[in-house]
Amino acid sequence: MTRFNCCDVTSKPVNNKTPVATTRKAREFALRQQEILEVALECFSGEDWESVTVARIADIVGIAKGTMYLHFSSKQEIFARLAIDFYRSLLHHLQECAKHSKHDHLKHMVEQAFDFYLAKPKYRCVTQYCEREDFRRNLNTEIANEFEILDQSFQQLLRQALQRGISEGTYRPLEMEQVIPGLRCTFHGALTMLWCNRQGEQDSAQQFVSRISRYMTGPLLAEAVHKDKTTQNISPPSEHLPAPPTLETIP
Repeated sequence: MTRFNCCDVTSKPVNNKTPVATTRKAREFALRQQEILEVALECFSGEDWESVTVARIADIVGIAKGTMYLHFSSKQEIFARLAIDFYRSLLHHLQECAKHSKHDHLKHMVEQAFDFYLAKPKYRCVTQYCEREDFRRNLNTEIANEFEILDQSFQQLLRQALQRGISEGTYRPLEMEQVIPGLRCTFHGALTMLWCNRQGEQDSAQQFVSRISRYMTGPLLAEAVHKDKTTQNISPPSEHLPAPPTLETIP
């Protein structure tokens, strides 16, 4: 069943010959769809988020369950639409931040991403659920493609930040395909710790974010390589070196 895309209301100019009633219905449809998403987000942010049903969302919105399916084909699609809207907003935010970042671009981007997630705690369950393999595997082609485009856009943004740092001498030359998966895994692992309040008793959320951001980007800095080489060229005092093993001392 083909559904009306609420984005069409603002992205396409209205034909002057289109009946007023038709455009009014389109606006009402889009507003109702947005209301459904807002109610669903509230429901999915509770402890019982996994047991939320389409019927429950419809009841809170004040519409029949059948009307819900004029907007979304399933609860999975509601999850997907919420996650896609969140990721699009995050992507736009990071792209704008990248324009104004003046140094250590990747660290700045990581900190901004943490702040964006933490400022929107209601999306915690939605985004975590939509990262699961079993969820992605069961999406229809159209929605799966939207997720894929977003994933590629985030990857490209990371590459641009790294490449910019390399060209400016901030970061050492890197194998992008080896570094990016590690950065993403570290970020999502740290984010889970923050959401579960497991960052440690000594750290506030912001202190933890700052520490993790340094941990993620510190080894990439060009000066870190220089320090490593300098350290390697300095021999420790001989009295601190253990005696090399001999045949007699090897058991």
